[in-house]
Amino acid sequence: QEGGLLRRYTKEEGMPAVAVRGLLMLDGRLYVGSERGLYSGLEGRFRREGSNPVLDQALVTALTLVGANKLLVGTFDDGLFLLDVTGVTPIGLAEGLPWPQVANLQVDQTHVWSSGPRGVYRFGLDELDALLRQGTPLAPEPILNEARDARGGQRLRCCNGGATSRGLILNSRLWFPSLNGLVRIDPASIRPERKPPKTVIEAVESDDGRRWLAQESLRLPEGLRDLTVRFTALSFRDPEGLRFRYRLHGFEQDWHSPGAHRMARYTNLAPGRYRFEVDVLSGGSEQPRSTAEMVLVIPPYLTETVWFRSLVLLGILGLAAMLAAWMRRRSQQRERHLQELVERRTEELRRVNDRLRSANQALAAESLTDGLTGLKNRRFLARHLGGWRREHLLGEQPSDERLWLFLIDLDHFKAINDRHGHLAGDEMLCQFAQLLLRIAGGTGEALRWGGEEFLILMPEHALRSPEDFAERIVRAVRRADFRANEHTSVPLTASVGVASFPALADRSDLVDWALAMELADAGLYHSKLNGRDGWSRLHPAAEARYRDFGSGAGAQIEAVLEAGLARWEQSGQDRASTDG
Repeated sequence: QEGGLLRRYTKEEGMPAVAVRGLLMLDGRLYVGSERGLYSGLEGRFRREGSNPVLDQALVTALTLVGANKLLVGTFDDGLFLLDVTGVTPIGLAEGLPWPQVANLQVDQTHVWSSGPRGVYRFGLDELDALLRQGTPLAPEPILNEARDARGGQRLRCCNGGATSRGLILNSRLWFPSLNGLVRIDPASIRPERKPPKTVIEAVESDDGRRWLAQESLRLPEGLRDLTVRFTALSFRDPEGLRFRYRLHGFEQDWHSPGAHRMARYTNLAPGRYRFEVDVLSGGSEQPRSTAEMVLVIPPYLTETVWFRSLVLLGILGLAAMLAAWMRRRSQQRERHLQELVERRTEELRRVNDRLRSANQALAAESLTDGLTGLKNRRFLARHLGGWRREHLLGEQPSDERLWLFLIDLDHFKAINDRHGHLAGDEMLCQFAQLLLRIAGGTGEALRWGGEEFLILMPEHALRSPEDFAERIVRAVRRADFRANEHTSVPLTASVGVASFPALADRSDLVDWALAMELADAGLYHSKLNGRDGWSRLHPAAEARYRDFGSGAGAQIEAVLEAGLARWEQSGQDRASTDG
């Protein structure tokens, strides 16, 4: 109001259109509690106060000063907030409040009083200072309590916050509205208990009805493992507000709440010495008012005692010693008998081992050799390539040496088997194997790959060129005199696929010789498609990489050819032109 006129503040001045629940002046600034947070105004301009996301959306119900420069804010469902020069401090259930609903706040010389739909409680100004300085939780004292779930205080439905005047201090007394009229609280008549309620352990009970009165130390009968401990505490001021917590040291570390029951139940306890503790709490505090303790001794069964287990252990050790002595004597007798037998058999075993060693060597050689042709087989290839790679490519001084693979297949050999019989076909395979041995010479290896497919491995330094060597194989097969029998000569031709290992210029296939075999197989298949009796090579380009053949050479042929990552070389092709 200015000059007898009322002025309205709107969004233009920073004040949104929300219901206002409280006003307070502090240091020349007007603080406004609204249903959508806290605002402050200075010289006609308003802003949201606090920068706390919970406070920004809270329904502010009460504003009051604490000291000279602290503002305490109450909210309908989010507890309290304290504003000072350091910022905003939220005070909720985690800080000790018994409930978060606040309708009105009052401050006297020693306490902060909070009323709300749940009742009235108070806490000391020194407690608030300890919370701000050290983070010590509050210990509120309920004065009125509508007895929903919090304990402590007189039972009364009070202070729903709906009245226009929701609380005041008049003549050192507090007045609050209730559903049944005014409630007056005289702080001078609220006197703390002179003596806290004493916690008492009443008795220990068994399931069969036996009962033992509490004592400093109680030894229970043997075999009792399930028990109930009953306890209580006497308070004339607030008997229903008493809360308990208990634990059994030696069995658990955490505290438990019995709720409305003043008893603790334990089952299947192991033998041993335990200490039962029970604390009584009152009001909103979690600090124990008094504590009672009792030692419980659960005796072991006979079979659980130390001396019984020691006797059993000694008996087992004695039996073990007797058994060991008997076995030692028996062993000595058998040792004398076996010594003679060993001496007789030693020479026999030596001769058997010699024969076995020779047989193993023969078996190892046979496992790497084709049974029909006498050539090396696929198993030899895996071992040979692994050793060659370690020696030439992965050694301390790796070289640029490559190993060339020539995959050879006899053309139309099935027709020869059908015409002359399989025995004649096997004889011709043996003749072909001898031809390959002569071609490979002392520097290469000839293998039977399977059926009528064969493989020659040649080191690069032993070749003038791989193309000339492939041509030599084709010509040698074409000119050779293969005989189905003494009187029948059978002409043969062969198709050859050529590849090197490593196959790529950057040697990125060094770890996988399967790519070289796939390239050789692709070349062999290409020779078959182009009239047989010749050789072919799928030559990767210098920029080709191992990942370009990720699905295998056979599956990627068309893709790598279209991408210019490989080209075909074959019999009768002018290599000079293709290389250019």
